[in-house]
Amino acid sequence: MTTFTLPELPDVTFTVTRGSGGDSGLPANWIRVVGTQPGEPTEDNPTPDPVVVSEVGFAGP
Repeated sequence: MTTFTLPELPDVTFTVTRGSGGDSGLPANWIRVVGTQPGEPTEDNPTPDPVVVSEVGFAGP
């Protein structure tokens, strides 16, 4: 798994995961890119989980 950010989207963190066929839940020829940003804290939930803003999967040969 690899994470990166882009200067154009400073609040979004991208995570890249390559499938392994087993525990990853992805076939071995897949790559998934997920972009998340911090959730908005509320009075009821001061430390929310990150919010998924984009998710893309790629299948290889």
